[in-house]
Amino acid sequence: MSKVTTAAAGGFTSTNAAKFSIVKMNALAILGRTALLDIASSANAIGKAAFVTTAKVIVCVENSLKGNETKFSVLRSAGFRDSDIKNGSQLARVWEEFVEPGHISEDRFDELTFRDAVHIHAAAKARGKDIVRSVMNTPKWSEELDCLADHGQTLTERKDAEAARKAKEVKAAAEKAEAAKKAEADAATPEVEPPTPEPKGKAKPATSDPAEASPEPSAGEETAGAGETPPDATPAPAKAKSAQIATVSSPAPGKGQSAKVNEFRKLMAAAEAIGLDIISSGTEADIEGLRTSLEGLAVTLRDAINASIGETAAA
Repeated sequence: MSKVTTAAAGGFTSTNAAKFSIVKMNALAILGRTALLDIASSANAIGKAAFVTTAKVIVCVENSLKGNETKFSVLRSAGFRDSDIKNGSQLARVWEEFVEPGHISEDRFDELTFRDAVHIHAAAKARGKDIVRSVMNTPKWSEELDCLADHGQTLTERKDAEAARKAKEVKAAAEKAEAAKKAEADAATPEVEPPTPEPKGKAKPATSDPAEASPEPSAGEETAGAGETPPDATPAPAKAKSAQIATVSSPAPGKGQSAKVNEFRKLMAAAEAIGLDIISSGTEADIEGLRTSLEGLAVTLRDAINASIGETAAA
């Protein structure tokens, strides 16, 4: 390599590579903090420059391949390991995809590390190359790349997402507190049971107030007399009716009266019992019919009794 070419290449030559060899640990261990940091700073700058320069060399080698040559065959002959070639190729792709088309400046490219190259390719695959172009030309391009790699979002997108998440958490916490407050209030309020409705058709309990027990009849209504049963009264059970008829006793024969008179009186007693049954359980029409029948029967029995009495007196 000529002197001009060497100067243009930043001083990298095969003869001065030994100046930048790795320092042994025993040599570093005896140094103070200041000396160690100075060496580390120099080595970091040299390593960074070496990595970026190697990526550019790979681009140049790929552009000058002939025949069956590959970048691996050419670089292996210069002492590169495959891992070194692959690492450098990551950054070489950034040059080809973003610097050559003019999306990223060479100065920005020179600041990139292996990690930056990996993040750029990951972001381009996940979000597209346009998002990479936009963030690489911002002052916080390194933080933007990290955010894209870690969250798939730009710094602004991440900020908005975090704000939305916190707002959602605050809302959920408020709703939870409100629910707990309501549950506490409900627990402190005694539960009042609703009144049990009375079954349909159930009679009201009897009252001791005569006015309530026996309401006055309205206009047009007839009040049942003593010994009479109101037309709408509940019919007495059949057993009670039979007992009523059975309890009617025949009148004792009067002095001077014949057995026929006594027989008529039995008939009268039986008619009375039957009439009471009809009055207690019959309708208005039944009662009216009974009245007519009894009137006719009374006349017949009266005539018959008078005739029997007359015969007895004559005898």
